[in-house]
Amino acid sequence: KELSKLFLAEHGIQISEATIPHHHTQLGLQDSGATTKGLLNTMKWQLVLDQMAQDPTSQQGPQVVKEAITARTGINLTKKPKKPQNITKNMSPI
Repeated sequence: KELSKLFLAEHGIQISEATIPHHHTQLGLQDSGATTKGLLNTMKWQLVLDQMAQDPTSQQGPQVVKEAITARTGINLTKKPKKPQNITKNMSPI
């Protein structure tokens, strides 16, 4: 009910709650869990390393890093990725 109310209030579009998932699928949209599952662990870690490189004083905590990745790339990492064997602490960002 919340999404249909939001569509009506924000855009003047009347849509039933039942048709929202249909349009979601029809447009090829994915929720953040499916997006995260579709990424390789090395890609997830590269996103984290790139974001950490933006913070040379290491002041950003995990939640801030996650939010910054989402803001910068539009990718919402839903959980901590497994560390690939070939990534070391000394690895530099691309």
